[in-house]
Amino acid sequence: MQRLSARFASALAARLVKRWPGLYKALNNGGPVSCDVDRARSVFSRALPCLSFAYAVINRTLIQAVSGEREIHVIDLGSGDPKLWVPYIRAVADNGSDGPPCLKITCVSRNKEAQESLGARLVKEAESLKMSFQFNPVNAGLRELTLDMLQIKTGEALALTSILGLHVLLAEDDRVDAHFGLRRSNEVKECKRMNEFLEMVKSIGPKAMLLVEQESNHNSSRLVDRFVEGLHFYSALFDSVDAAFGGLSRPDRTVLEEMLGKEIENIVAGEGMERRQDMKGIQCGPSGLQERASGPSVCGMK
Repeated sequence: MQRLSARFASALAARLVKRWPGLYKALNNGGPVSCDVDRARSVFSRALPCLSFAYAVINRTLIQAVSGEREIHVIDLGSGDPKLWVPYIRAVADNGSDGPPCLKITCVSRNKEAQESLGARLVKEAESLKMSFQFNPVNAGLRELTLDMLQIKTGEALALTSILGLHVLLAEDDRVDAHFGLRRSNEVKECKRMNEFLEMVKSIGPKAMLLVEQESNHNSSRLVDRFVEGLHFYSALFDSVDAAFGGLSRPDRTVLEEMLGKEIENIVAGEGMERRQDMKGIQCGPSGLQERASGPSVCGMK
């Protein structure tokens, strides 16, 4: 509880200091404090079962969604984790009764180095299994993503996965409304960019879209609501960290809590487009997608 309280206190302090942008930039050396996110996510995956369980469900569901297809194109919207895709490639190779199908994986990410590492790993794995494989790296964020970047070909069986990344499209520039008091209620306004993205997904006719997101609502324009919701959510996460690491202050625990602390600061101190951790229930319905419960949310076509 002390560690969690310290993170929220630090986030509130950052919010106050942001009233003087020059001072905030000076204290942060002109940019955000670095955090080894890749290492933190690796620690999270090893220490807590959440992602491992999600990966297992995604793997199984993807295999079922494209069963019998000879040309498969899976679009990874930001995960880029070999722990998901290496087992999937092996499962695809074993699943084809007439030999392995042609598989293409498109990875959407701004982390070019991670894409190159993932691509090399997957190509090597596919070669060892003697299967036709293509890796298509797209160096862009979800807000800049267009259909042309995905290189979709006629006849491909399409599927999409998004793991803890789609919520970035929920961020809206509500700072002007908040400043002038135009939004006093706690209603979450409709997110135009999210709707546009889901409509784009529908237009390509995927077999399935598998979505893993946090069960929380950090998208309110009111600070007090974001604070309370965040406190409940991260209390559960910090309890899980305590159970995994005990009372010892280990380097892995430190880097994991640093990542969680940055998320907390973004929720509490950020406004409008600054908030990268905006969360709320992502509704498939308005875009013509139909939600199906299967572990993570699975959006199929109506």
